[in-house]
Amino acid sequence: MAYTPDQFLTTRWSVVLAATGEDSAARQAKENLFREAWRPLYAFARRSGCSQHDAEDAVQGFITSLLERDSLRNVAPANGRFRSFLLAGMRNHLIDVAARAGAQKRGGNVEHTPLDGDAVEQGYLAVAAQLPTPERAFDRVWALGVLEKAKAKLAEECNASGKAAVFAALFPEKSGQAEEDYSTLGSRLGVSETALRSIAMRLRRRWRELIRAELAELVDSRAALDEEMKCLQAALMD
Repeated sequence: MAYTPDQFLTTRWSVVLAATGEDSAARQAKENLFREAWRPLYAFARRSGCSQHDAEDAVQGFITSLLERDSLRNVAPANGRFRSFLLAGMRNHLIDVAARAGAQKRGGNVEHTPLDGDAVEQGYLAVAAQLPTPERAFDRVWALGVLEKAKAKLAEECNASGKAAVFAALFPEKSGQAEEDYSTLGSRLGVSETALRSIAMRLRRRWRELIRAELAELVDSRAALDEEMKCLQAALMD
């Protein structure tokens, strides 16, 4: 299947729609929405040629403009993908910034604050800096965000069921961390190698289920969900 940027979407419409009000719930929804969008938007800006600080300014300025214009009120599922809305808006914002001197200063007039700039930059350099287009950079970072959210939910389930140590061993925090073989891990955890392999298989299956659950909120059919999974996989390919 040929990959196209518009095929991948991970922000929930329910969150988008909840963010259009003015009460405390809407303000929290806006914060959650833009925290989820910050990293992929930053990756898009960096891959478009912005420096680290200019990319931070651009994302903050774009988010500020969305809030000041209350643009989310014009977004609805029937009008197209929210991801496409973000990408088109970010492209236009970068054009505007490049066309005028004195671009909006970091922070703007909105309470929302960016994530740790250095951490976001290091994440961008590690996973998206070498991708061929800004759109691919956006998709890669957002896809990894879906995996991270599903993994966090899996961690919560393991903690609740007393399998925190097993989860930590099978899903190390640092991807570059040396992996122990099942025999060594089993001895350290007090379970047989066979039992540990079975646990690992069940946890990875559950992780896939949680990933699908994240995407299932975006579609209305099994066929569409299967297509979203294919697009997620494409976004993670080199």
